Amino acid sequence: MSEDVVIPRLDDRQKVHLSKALSYILRHGATKEKLVMTDDGFIQVQEIQDEDGCWWIRANQGHSLKAIKVELDLIKEPLPICVHGTYTTNWNSIATQGLKRMSRNHIHFAAGMPGEHGVISGMRKSCDVFIYVDMVKAMEDGIVFQLSANQVILSEGINGVLDPTYFLKVVDREGKPLLIHQPIVT
Repeated sequence: MSEDVVIPRLDDRQKVHLSKALSYILRHGATKEKLVMTDDGFIQVQEIQDEDGCWWIRANQGHSLKAIKVELDLIKEPLPICVHGTYTTNWNSIATQGLKRMSRNHIHFAAGMPGEHGVISGMRKSCDVFIYVDMVKAMEDGIVFQLSANQVILSEGINGVLDPTYFLKVVDREGKPLLIHQPIVT
């Protein structure tokens, strides 16, 4: 790195703000913000920051922009763990309707819990419900799973949904099992 490049120190609040702004631009808002984006999701850093040189930045996954063609690795064999993190407030809907990709291109999963060895991303640390997926059954039924560059497991499900029949187990933050077809009473 050149000595004339100054990297500002950010406090936690500033880091969160920057992270959210970049995530919005790279996953959802490039077109609305009139930024030039390559087919595989990169934009020039100079497009969002006045700097000399030509750096490129993109999100590895999580896009709602349909035109983005990020290179993903096909998962050919079921992984030992495939887990989706969510929140208690979402569980009743998920238990009956399945996991939905919502406005994104894929449903996101991790190969373990946040902080475990090799688990970089795939769910927020604040999640309090964990849905373990039966990848064997899902893959036997033709559901495709892919791996992003930062090791997030992705699937489109079937028509954007992973049905609850593919849920192996569901637990809360303390590891207490939640019954798949029994709603949480709050």
